[in-house]
Amino acid sequence: MRLFKSIILFVLVGLVIVFAIQNFSNVQISFLNWNIEIPLAFAVLVIYILGALSGGMLLNMIKKLTFEDKTDKN
Repeated sequence: MRLFKSIILFVLVGLVIVFAIQNFSNVQISFLNWNIEIPLAFAVLVIYILGALSGGMLLNMIKKLTFEDKTDKN
């Protein structure tokens, strides 16, 4: 199982590297009054990290709320 996970990780890292190389053209990001021009691969990476952080915090909050509900019933 450990070998399988290592192979999957290696393939995913390879795909990310290929994506980053092929998508190095600049894109303009606009948010409120801010405008910034960054490589597409970097923009995708930042959005992915922000999504992972916010999703993790949301799941953690839901787990805490459901755990508190279970302890309150006893």
